[in-house]
Amino acid sequence: MLKNISTTSIIPHPNNPRKQLGDLRELSESIKKSGILQNLTVVPHTITEKTPGQHGSVEIETRKGYMVIIGHRRLEAAKMAGLTEVPCTIAEMDEKEQIATMLEENMQRSDLTVYEQAKGFQLMLDLGETISTIKAKTGFSETTIRRRVKLLELDDVKFQQAATRGATLEDYAKLDEISDIELKNKVLGSIGTNNFSWELQNAKNREELAVLREKTIAILDSFATKIDILKGLSLKRIDSIYNTVHYYNRFEPPKDTGKAKYYYSVILNQIDLYVELDEKTIKAETAEEQARQEQEEKKKELYNKRQELLERAYQSRIAFAKTVKKNPKGQDTIERTAAHVLAMEIGRIERGVFADWIGVEEESLPWHVPDEGVWESFFDAKKRVLSLEVLSPIELLFVATYLRLETGATRITDKVYKFLCEMGYEMSDEEKAIVDGTHELFQEV
Repeated sequence: MLKNISTTSIIPHPNNPRKQLGDLRELSESIKKSGILQNLTVVPHTITEKTPGQHGSVEIETRKGYMVIIGHRRLEAAKMAGLTEVPCTIAEMDEKEQIATMLEENMQRSDLTVYEQAKGFQLMLDLGETISTIKAKTGFSETTIRRRVKLLELDDVKFQQAATRGATLEDYAKLDEISDIELKNKVLGSIGTNNFSWELQNAKNREELAVLREKTIAILDSFATKIDILKGLSLKRIDSIYNTVHYYNRFEPPKDTGKAKYYYSVILNQIDLYVELDEKTIKAETAEEQARQEQEEKKKELYNKRQELLERAYQSRIAFAKTVKKNPKGQDTIERTAAHVLAMEIGRIERGVFADWIGVEEESLPWHVPDEGVWESFFDAKKRVLSLEVLSPIELLFVATYLRLETGATRITDKVYKFLCEMGYEMSDEEKAIVDGTHELFQEV
């Protein structure tokens, strides 16, 4: 049945899956010029209105009206355009049919966020629908419906906020890489920000470490006794396992677990393994320690003498170099030496990383430059050491510059980040805090 209905007699559906109607200005202007080109779909509904009465009471009035099923945006835009009536198709639907119709209408137009889809599917399930019937009524696959509903296990507020930040299906799919719901919610709060990839990787690392830690402790329990206090035992620490993938993966039980007595302790993020010493071993180790200390003293004295000698030699070289730089001679010598220094410098850089980067076997890069008698020309040496045939000049310049700036995972400098950020790299908040020294781990205790 088609009928023009007053806008005051139509209310929006309270369970409309689409919670945000978006910007209605363009649609409102179109309605002003051309009117409503597609009818709204409504169902009969009793409108209840509450008005203030005397002495703080509330008066309730009811009247016949309608509720929108399809056309929520058109209704609000028509009101903005000043229309008092809108063309409507009046339908008869039960609550399940109403929700299914709204879901299908909005989803076909890609009008719903993932959050709104999930809420809509859950509402249909609450009304007694099954996954199969929802599939039949909305056209969505059973897998999609189940995945959307499963997302409702996440923190509701963070889920909504992520949707407003433009979270994609790919973003939510990445959350499945995390098992722990608390970690999932933490990462969910960063979707749509520059911290998402950082938080996701951190969460995955934490879960991986938790699994490795559990496996390691199970291995330790098979041959060692856990202790909290070391007093009263003659123990020697033979291993420390720190909370990193590297340390957990490299751990192997001692070969004499059936003969010696082993103990282990867990303190914060470190696991220490100890072996019990007998009296004979204790005496031998005491004598060995005394001999070691005497040897260390001799080495220290020798080291200091060497440093003094090296410093005098350095000062002598510098004094000579300052006189030479004013009037350099021997262009060929400078060129050969430049090639030698370049090759040595690249050799000190992450050798394996560099070889992998330029696509050659690490063994193909020489460990050192030949002796002076067989030095090559600058260009020959550069091509041999750097494998220029697989890199363009600009690629070579970038790789050499980056690897020279990159000092390793434990020595981060702002120069590295400045260089990379100018090429589009986005620093996470934690990385910024590490570089500027405000990260809590770098604060004085």
